[in-house]
Amino acid sequence: MEVALHTFSDWQLDRLRDAIHAFKYFHCDSFGDRIKQSWKDVSAAIEEYTGVLVRGERLRTFTEGENKKSGNPKYTVLQPESLDAVYRFVTDDDIALLSEGELIECMPAEQAPLQLMEYLAVKDAQPSGITSALLDGRYSTTQLTDEFIVKEVTLQNPTKNGLLQVVERELFFSAEASEDFENWTPNKKIDECFYRMKYSGWGILTPEANLLFFLKDDNTGKNRYYITLASDLSSLPDVPPELLVLLKRENHEFETFAGPDQTLQKITDNIQQMTMNNTFLFTRMTERVVIPEDAKDK
Repeated sequence: MEVALHTFSDWQLDRLRDAIHAFKYFHCDSFGDRIKQSWKDVSAAIEEYTGVLVRGERLRTFTEGENKKSGNPKYTVLQPESLDAVYRFVTDDDIALLSEGELIECMPAEQAPLQLMEYLAVKDAQPSGITSALLDGRYSTTQLTDEFIVKEVTLQNPTKNGLLQVVERELFFSAEASEDFENWTPNKKIDECFYRMKYSGWGILTPEANLLFFLKDDNTGKNRYYITLASDLSSLPDVPPELLVLLKRENHEFETFAGPDQTLQKITDNIQQMTMNNTFLFTRMTERVVIPEDAKDK
């Protein structure tokens, strides 16, 4: 792949910066111990792999920028030869911080969850027999607030090492819909859905058989996280789970519970209530509520 400075868009440059940042601060030796490195060390590593010297200070200002106090860091523009060296270094098979595909298509990068899974791996652990392939499928739950919300989570494209693609759709109906929703025809459900939200991202099956989801709102880019509190995920072969109990987290909420006049018991009660409100029992679906692409988004 031929690379020149003008071929990189802003998001591609951001990915190169993230990769260099990860190498400096999180690179480990063959024993898994983190290596403390200076920018001079990073420069030497790039020169060793590419034969091109990119000075450490230039790398620092390219990666971290300057004038951070203003809130808008100014990044150094590298010469084409230096930028090419950075690209070749982070995509080298031995370094493997970034793949070519991650610089071709602006999509959630696989490298980050893969590296998290590598970090979570337990050496010499006995295989649990639980694989992400068992999770493949769709799961749903409902929530009644001022509106009736149908939440659908799709787990797909599982890998052998426990990575899954995750899509969550929230379909919004009037509160009255909760009474007869299960008896509605598919067309009736489509007609009554007045807006929806969609989140996309990744799921990780940890060595302890916990699930972690990292999602982003497709419209706003806001983050949403889930972690399993319980499931009927079994180590028996070919037995997929039917139930996933997931705790949802979005915005930090503690400060709303811990005012100056709140007692410890009141704070505890509020946190317990918040946890209950954000805990959802998802069940495996046999059919899906299909909503056309032109349905209104929230």
